[in-house]
Amino acid sequence: MAMREIPLPAPVTGLSYKRPAAAIAVALTLGVFAYGSRLMASDVNLPPVLVLLLVAGATAMAMTCWFIVFGTTTVDADGIRQAGITPRAWRWADIERVRLVRMPWSTRLMLAPTSGPVRVVHAGTPALEEAFRVIAEMYSRGRT
Repeated sequence: MAMREIPLPAPVTGLSYKRPAAAIAVALTLGVFAYGSRLMASDVNLPPVLVLLLVAGATAMAMTCWFIVFGTTTVDADGIRQAGITPRAWRWADIERVRLVRMPWSTRLMLAPTSGPVRVVHAGTPALEEAFRVIAEMYSRGRT
């Protein structure tokens, strides 16, 4: 079945994660940063390798938090795009199978491309969840 046959009324764009997940990510990130800052400001003599490791971990945690708070997902006639730290996109012709996975913080659509590993796309809004449901239903009926 071609993408133009999916009954999506229009392109759908929304946040990749629900607001409670974003709030938890921000709280945890700020807590870890506060603890790390307190540790760095203390009189403890930290080895340079440990300081580097702490800075690298803090950077990775900040980037993940940024994606959870500000990342967006778009479903349209071209395929699925997820904008975050590194934007990703999949065309419909490149997706062989999909699986809908409902989780508390964001519904996920697992994409099995024609080549390469399985990819996961997140939906944090009701409109995106509905679009994911329609896509999963379409793929379960088979594409031609």
